[in-house]
Amino acid sequence: MTTKELKFFIFYPSIKTLCLFLLSLCVVDAVFTDLGLATQQIKELNPIMSFIYYEIDVSLFYVIKVGLPVVLLLLHNMINSKLLYICLSITISLYLGVLFLHVHWIFVVFFLL
Repeated sequence: MTTKELKFFIFYPSIKTLCLFLLSLCVVDAVFTDLGLATQQIKELNPIMSFIYYEIDVSLFYVIKVGLPVVLLLLHNMINSKLLYICLSITISLYLGVLFLHVHWIFVVFFLL
């Protein structure tokens, strides 16, 4: 099978698509994290983000959580590379795991307790 034929069977999203998906995951993560922290159901494990959330301002927490993927989205054309593609894929996989944890605690707190 040639590479062209193989690409027909496998979905290869563009870097822009991956950046947009990462941005959406970051927005959902920020909202769920804020919900969990505000209701004291979870603890922010990242000490920098915890400091920003509790000591500085929740708005800055959102700006950082959402702003970094926005910057990546704006700059993705300048840094288009296979390494970026791989890094985005790994980051999205990790964020999906975090999102699964958020869905788990939300289900437990709001539906089982």
